[in-house]
Amino acid sequence: MKPLAGLLEVAGHGGLALRTGNVLLLHGYQYHGPDPGGELSKYAAREDAAADIAAAAQEAARRVEPLRGRIKRGGGLERALEEVGRASGR
Repeated sequence: MKPLAGLLEVAGHGGLALRTGNVLLLHGYQYHGPDPGGELSKYAAREDAAADIAAAAQEAARRVEPLRGRIKRGGGLERALEEVGRASGR
């Protein structure tokens, strides 16, 4: 994932390498949960992971929003974007 994120940054999609790093940390959290010692997961508390999950969802919605008019797949994309918008207070 990190090499792909680097290539996408070179192609003009800035900020993906940093965000990818956070999402990979969340992947570890998914399997190990909070770990105050930091050995199995870099998240010591559930709230820390929740903040990064919210930030990742908002960033994904921001990047997908411009594609809304070009993608027609039922109504799933629209519903997902609306849910993220409601959750983030937009």
